[in-house]
Amino acid sequence: MKKLYTEPTAAAAILALSFAFADTANAQVLADQINPAYTGSHTSQTFEPAFAAYNGVAADNFTFASGAHLTGLQAVFVPNAGVNLANAGNWIVNIYSSTAAGGVSLTGDVGSFTIPAASATIAPFASSQANTSLVSVAFNLDLDPGTYYIGMTAQINFGGGAGFGQVFVASSATGTGTFGQDSFFFNPGNGFGFGTSSDRDSDLSYRILGNVGAVPEPGTVAAGLLTFACTAGALWRRRRVSGGNCVAGA
Repeated sequence: MKKLYTEPTAAAAILALSFAFADTANAQVLADQINPAYTGSHTSQTFEPAFAAYNGVAADNFTFASGAHLTGLQAVFVPNAGVNLANAGNWIVNIYSSTAAGGVSLTGDVGSFTIPAASATIAPFASSQANTSLVSVAFNLDLDPGTYYIGMTAQINFGGGAGFGQVFVASSATGTGTFGQDSFFFNPGNGFGFGTSSDRDSDLSYRILGNVGAVPEPGTVAAGLLTFACTAGALWRRRRVSGGNCVAGA
């Protein structure tokens, strides 16, 4: 009679470990400042070349004491009357290390992601102002512990007729987690005349999705899986040849 072993095979062990790593990608709400009862808004838009001096991003400061793996960002956008957010060609997320970095370039020095309109979700958002939408985008970025300035812009023309114009990110008095007390407007071209980096007097309606702590690099995960597979395989083979009831071959 063959002796039966209850240890998992190497393949089963690898599968179980891979699920454990995959579970780290399940997004959580890391920060939520979205509140339907907002009191104002801030422009956050990339215009056509003729109005490039006005390109700007409304960014808020968020602190991740243990680092974070970001997987998405949601924002409440408030378009001017007659503006259709569906006319945005792209949605752009920028992450900055400092207010000085935002004043030099709209491209985030920590991360910059251009999400095509087809990959973004725009949904009606019930709030104190009509025609308000919740815009959701996905991306992946590992952050070391620290404070970062994060913002989303709509790439949409100011001119162009019906459905085009100016859009804004709603302000917010709601915050959960570790926040600063205000936000910032980065406008490197200084088209609005407030300076290239100016302090705003309210938080912004952003919701950050991800996981606390950085996700292991793909190479680290692969190495871990390979090491585990070799160990499990060696153990399995050793047990097969050590018992008197086992035979060579399958």
